[in-house]
Amino acid sequence: MGNGGTAPDQGAGGIGPKVYAYLFGGDREAAIDLILFGFSYVIVAIACLIFLPEGHSFMVVGAAAIALFIASSNFELELRVGWVGCQQAAFVLVLFTVPLNWVPLVAVACMVIARVTSGASREHVLRSLCNSWYSIPAVLVLEALAPGRAQWSHGWVYGIAFVCSFVVAEAVAGIRFSLRGQHLKLREEVVPVSVDVMLTPIGLMGAVNAGSQPIATCAMFVGVTGLLAILGREHAERRTQTERALRDPLTGLPNRALFDEALEGCERRCARAGVQGGLLLLDLNDFKVVNDTYGHGGGDQVLAAFANRIRWSTRAVDTPARLGGDEFAIVLAEPISIEDAEAVAAKVHRAMLEPIELSGGERLTATAAIGAAVFGPGITTTTAMEHADKRLYEQKRARNPGARPEVRGTRQPVWPAAGLRGPRGAGLR
Repeated sequence: MGNGGTAPDQGAGGIGPKVYAYLFGGDREAAIDLILFGFSYVIVAIACLIFLPEGHSFMVVGAAAIALFIASSNFELELRVGWVGCQQAAFVLVLFTVPLNWVPLVAVACMVIARVTSGASREHVLRSLCNSWYSIPAVLVLEALAPGRAQWSHGWVYGIAFVCSFVVAEAVAGIRFSLRGQHLKLREEVVPVSVDVMLTPIGLMGAVNAGSQPIATCAMFVGVTGLLAILGREHAERRTQTERALRDPLTGLPNRALFDEALEGCERRCARAGVQGGLLLLDLNDFKVVNDTYGHGGGDQVLAAFANRIRWSTRAVDTPARLGGDEFAIVLAEPISIEDAEAVAAKVHRAMLEPIELSGGERLTATAAIGAAVFGPGITTTTAMEHADKRLYEQKRARNPGARPEVRGTRQPVWPAAGLRGPRGAGLR
């Protein structure tokens, strides 16, 4: 979830620059996230191993539970509110079949193994270290109130343990969101937590029967895990098909339909919170000349490169979109001011100063006119679109061979004086 910044000359926390760059890719927010919640979790997990008693011995079913935990961590259900994990039942079984002091390390190891075997990026593998805090409160409560094998008479203790687990997991997620300048919406956490709540009794039933009926327990969990995997895959395929219908095939950005949906959603959130959202309209300058000079293939490469520059210049919570042709737009998530919106416009402009290299070896600098506006209490998205469109076309009309128009309210030119120029000698001013 942050777009980060540039890596400093010295690594965070005394880590050498090369190690810092390798681990975090220059993303300061990722570094802070990993240090505060990833490395610290590993330290706490090791402390649990050293200082806590076993609680109960290792059971043969524990090996199967670990394998099922890894397998179930490899798939997730993508719902309207986001991705939902399905490993809660397997985690509960691990909790009662692996010595309690080992559970925190086993939990994070399973998450890391699952990410590595699924081909996840290094960033996602490292961030999996931050996502296992739910195991700590469950272990501590069981160590204090109900160590030993699972039995239904301790149901009230297990209820306390898992409530504490859910609360800590949501609290850690909320802190991580706030450190990135985002807000965790509790109403969107209802479905993911509900899924965990529903999977918990399945895990408890298996844990209670693990000693007397290990084969039946393993068979039940294999069936549950397989069913969830099939449902997750089918649902993901349907979501992928829907996503393709809402994405521009050339740039991968949302198309107009998804942009309209994002804009309406942002407007509703702004109305509830009494804050402002932002809107940018962008239009490439002289794109027809690009097509005429470099062909439609070159024009497509310019569009794709422009889309990437927009992605680099916006936050994860923003929604850049291609409306059609050489027209783009960005929904800037709330809360934001007109000054902040214009700062994003200037950032997009700076990103476009880097020449675009085409497949034929040509290098050119493309520019765009940008109109910024905000919406919220007293300003509808329709009015904001009109304001942004007006500012964009003011720049278009003002543009001439000797002019260097500016983004309204900033000192940054919308395009450099050099305009568009490639090695063929054809250029625009």
